[in-house]
Amino acid sequence: MSESKMKIIVDSTCDLPKELVEQYDIDIVPVYIQHKEKTMADGIDITIEEYYKLLREVDELPTTSAPSPRDFFDKINLALKKYPSVFILTFTSTLSATFQSAKIAAKRIKNAKIHLVDSKFGSGVLTFATLAAAKLSQRGVPEEEIVAQVEKLRDESFLLGYVETLENFKKSGRISNLKFWLGAVTKAKPILELKDGIIEACGKATGKIKAQRK
Repeated sequence: MSESKMKIIVDSTCDLPKELVEQYDIDIVPVYIQHKEKTMADGIDITIEEYYKLLREVDELPTTSAPSPRDFFDKINLALKKYPSVFILTFTSTLSATFQSAKIAAKRIKNAKIHLVDSKFGSGVLTFATLAAAKLSQRGVPEEEIVAQVEKLRDESFLLGYVETLENFKKSGRISNLKFWLGAVTKAKPILELKDGIIEACGKATGKIKAQRK
């Protein structure tokens, strides 16, 4: 297996398994999770399993914040000591400041080849795009073609999903107690679409099976 021609950097909303991160020498920049007085780096101070457990157990939901420009700056500088170029993929810019932080960091570094792409998604599409870029880079595909293919994958993607429970919406104050109660009684499952970084409600179904069929 040939060595990758450029360093890939992605934020921690990417769900690549640890073995693939290590195999393709991908750098992860953690987002931050705040709960009460405690700030935790995702994937370092708290695992995804611990985060989901926290969501289920607490009354006051934790919040998240983007990595700082300095976080990206340090990763990029370190990468450029070994690689001739860097390719950065981030969580959608419409829902997080992560892309902006990476952009600020990249502008501070002069005379370097840095490719920066807004995934316009999170988790799933970001993960597939990162893995695709890593595989193409390792095969020696030209950088511009890798960027074009990743952007094509992004632009042709969309996600559909349903909300299993309204509990966290209630905790965050996004819905009233009455709407929460009505949703629980009717077992209504809101169906959401994510496309081009925008989340929209596109329907609802009564019960889990009907939501999956829709």
